[in-house]
Amino acid sequence: MSLPEVQLRGLRTRELRELLEDEDKIHHIISCSEKFQGLQKAVEKTLVSNQRLAKFSLSQKPKFRDAKLLLAMKYKELERRRSIIQAKQEQLAALPKVCREENAAGTFLGFFPQPARTPSHQIDRGEETRGNDSTWRDNKTQGVSP
Repeated sequence: MSLPEVQLRGLRTRELRELLEDEDKIHHIISCSEKFQGLQKAVEKTLVSNQRLAKFSLSQKPKFRDAKLLLAMKYKELERRRSIIQAKQEQLAALPKVCREENAAGTFLGFFPQPARTPSHQIDRGEETRGNDSTWRDNKTQGVSP
């Protein structure tokens, strides 16, 4: 038991009634209480902690704002790409069935130009070619260098 509790237990009824009428004395007894002092320290620690958290929160505000702007930009880019993909899917759906089957098979004929092929024996020697295999052979047989 703390000192004020012991003091209050020893008081008679008349003294307790008088104490009830003396607010200054009640405040003094309360402020001297160990429980009250412990609570005061806890309140002070909580206020200091709250102040630190508030400062940190305010310091994060610009970073949060920038992250929100970046996220908004990414969503716009996502929407742009989604609309491009949707348009391409609609284009594919509009193609005749034969073209769709070729696309599904991975040939993509008619959509992309076919690259010129380099003869394998030229790759080993490091020579350049222009055109396809038949053009290269025709030029070689006629003595024309590529």
